[in-house]
Amino acid sequence: LTSRAREAEARAEALAHEVGRLKTQIAELTKGSEEKLNKTKEAYARSLKALKEKQNELDNSQSERVHVSLCCLKLQRYKVDLEAQNSKLLRTVRTLKAAASDETEFGGGGEVK
Repeated sequence: LTSRAREAEARAEALAHEVGRLKTQIAELTKGSEEKLNKTKEAYARSLKALKEKQNELDNSQSERVHVSLCCLKLQRYKVDLEAQNSKLLRTVRTLKAAASDETEFGGGGEVK
């Protein structure tokens, strides 16, 4: 009976030792997994930050494009307005020249008053 008790005790010690070894192995694996997880989280955070920065750049670029487009439209409108004013001025100049030449023909002295 005592030899069986010693064998059982030896097996219990061996199992306790094996359990300890397994617990240590699990702890090391868990630690490695946690480190990998933390590194993955950090990499994800960096990638997300870079993505947000690129999105901001894109948003700013789109805003600038819209602003430039609006400025181009305003300039186009000013160009049309200036062309219309130029046409009016040219008609006025032609009218004044015609009036001046009529006065000259009829002895008006050639000056526009």
